[in-house]
Amino acid sequence: MLIITTVGDIHAYAVREALKAKGYDALLWHSSSFPVNGKESVIFRSDGGNCIVDDGEIKFSGNRFLTIWRRRPAFKLNYSILHTSDIQYASYQCSSFRRGFFYFLEKGSFCINPCQAALNANSKVVQNCIAYKLGIKMPKTLYSNNPETIKEFIKDNDNRVVFKPLELILWQTKEKIITSFSSVISEKDLCDDCILQQTPAIFQEYVEKKYELRITMIGDLGFCARINSQQTSDGKIDWRKANIESLNMYMIDTPEELLILCRMMMKELGIVFGCFDFIVNSKNEYVFLEVNQMGQFLFIERLTGAPLLDAFTELMIQRKRNLKLNKGRKIVRYDDIYEEAQAFSKEMQDIHGYSDFEEKNLDDEERIIV
Repeated sequence: MLIITTVGDIHAYAVREALKAKGYDALLWHSSSFPVNGKESVIFRSDGGNCIVDDGEIKFSGNRFLTIWRRRPAFKLNYSILHTSDIQYASYQCSSFRRGFFYFLEKGSFCINPCQAALNANSKVVQNCIAYKLGIKMPKTLYSNNPETIKEFIKDNDNRVVFKPLELILWQTKEKIITSFSSVISEKDLCDDCILQQTPAIFQEYVEKKYELRITMIGDLGFCARINSQQTSDGKIDWRKANIESLNMYMIDTPEELLILCRMMMKELGIVFGCFDFIVNSKNEYVFLEVNQMGQFLFIERLTGAPLLDAFTELMIQRKRNLKLNKGRKIVRYDDIYEEAQAFSKEMQDIHGYSDFEEKNLDDEERIIV
């Protein structure tokens, strides 16, 4: 088994420890070492092709892994040795190389999730197309950089819409890291047309919420958490902004109609894992928001006790969408390996001298998730 991640990723370390507790080994690849320290090749000869990785920490060749978890494939550039005008060129070359490299590496493996499928699944437009095809209820949504179209959409929705970025981006100042969450805006909140046109974004009908659902799909298994976001002070629009303890999250049976729709959508996207977000509106209707094909799930287990880590490791072990959680299996929970995972995370950060999850030294390097 191969786990592709970045330094400081507790999910990768927890899954590694859980697999070890079940008697399975997984090779951990901190892929963000490329190209600064990592050397990678794909070579074709008359007798076939091969891929090679050597980053000083691990070395392997060939597409020999039965299971591959593409948890956080990434690369980072060292700005200090590149001319400013060459940074974009280097970034494009690394992105292009990595797409082909992962395609080759994944051949014959059970992959969570395949590279091309993950790229498609990360597109909100693609998600909406499939949701529409399947008849899944969703808010009226506009993707645009056209100032006139955006203003018209806002007016048509009572001058109150939800604004979302197409991609989650971090801005770092000397004091803190800033990110953009979903927010409610009116026309007066829009920036100048010339700036608006430079930054396409998502504008969505505002839907009154009773509560929200987070369905973690692990293969065909659905684990549904009820999130009482409207009981919080900061998380009514975007529950990620709230103090996690204030969400009063607990597990419920996954509604059968949503389980069927999530399975259908995953098959359309070509993924075997995903975290689905739904609103339950004032009419008790389920409204689809999005699916994160590599969403986090350990926080749900810590808050609710749901056996998500165990189910995920079984997906890696059984290598099939229709996995079974047999009663005789060894069950490993996050609490069982929490200290080991935290200790390993600290060890890795000490060895590498940084954490990709702290976004340090952005003046010198860039970490790009691909």
